[in-house]
Amino acid sequence: MSKNFFVNIQIFILEKVRRVIKSIAKREKQILYFIKFLIWKKNNIKNIEFDEDFFLKKKLSNEDEKYLPEQVIVCVCFYFKKDRLEQLKKVCHNLQNIGKKVEIQIITNGDIKDFPNYSEITKNNNKIEIHNIKSLYHPYLLPWAHFVVMREKIKNYSYSHFLYLEDDILIDKSNIIYWQKSRQILDQYNLIPQFFRVETNSNNKKIYSSDLLEKINYNKVPKLISKNKTVAFINVSNPYQGCYFYDRKLMEEYLNSPASSPDFLFYKNAHEDILIRERANAGLMHYNTPSGFFNRHVLPVMIKNKKIIDFCLIQHLGENNSINSSNSFGTIDIEDAIY
Repeated sequence: MSKNFFVNIQIFILEKVRRVIKSIAKREKQILYFIKFLIWKKNNIKNIEFDEDFFLKKKLSNEDEKYLPEQVIVCVCFYFKKDRLEQLKKVCHNLQNIGKKVEIQIITNGDIKDFPNYSEITKNNNKIEIHNIKSLYHPYLLPWAHFVVMREKIKNYSYSHFLYLEDDILIDKSNIIYWQKSRQILDQYNLIPQFFRVETNSNNKKIYSSDLLEKINYNKVPKLISKNKTVAFINVSNPYQGCYFYDRKLMEEYLNSPASSPDFLFYKNAHEDILIRERANAGLMHYNTPSGFFNRHVLPVMIKNKKIIDFCLIQHLGENNSINSSNSFGTIDIEDAIY
């Protein structure tokens, strides 16, 4: 047989191998998640004892306000656009009640003279300051400028909690109280309470997930199950929330970890699709993840009807994905998000 015959055989085999490898690589993320799910199944954590009644009620009581943090430092990232100033004001106004004392730093490329008087919406000992970033190599790096503020504020022990968020997210005290209650439950498992971004469709008034691309199969995700089997904290593969909220313990872990570097997720091949701006609020999501979980974020749901607990829902005010027919996001009604 000629030399070319054997070369052709080699080429044929290599082409087949290449196609198999390419096919597997496309499904690498799904394979990785399935392996983690099987590990969780082996270690299945259930019969967790906690105050399940809190998650079942529709409205918070005055008694629940004892869980509000003592003093919160907030960084809001705002890439300056004059037509979004009213939205920013609404976001800041909503933050006034999330702690006993609240300080807001607006991280922006805009000049201070371009901003209205934000001090008019502060109350008690709260304050708002404009933190102008004069040297910005690229607009996508603006979110990372907030670390300068956070690394300075962490030195001041009067701050008990730390919040970073994009300029189009409404967070209120019910979200914070939920996080505080859940944090007490989840700390021993090295998991973190998740917020869930939603938006209201202006056409049909329904509420949609801002970030889900597909519905969640309750039986195919890791979870913690309450003792009475009424509430579960489920772990979803895409827990993006456009913000992070940490107590001092978590914030110190974050600032002292590689997760606070913009390069961190480049080395996590299953999550490298998180863009540079979004990485600034990913926080500890993909760092020090417990065995058998996709990430450290977990979401509270009612086991019986698979409904997401309202207290973890945060409103996304930005570009409305749910009315943009060309967008893959914003298409899943939260009533049907989990099955």
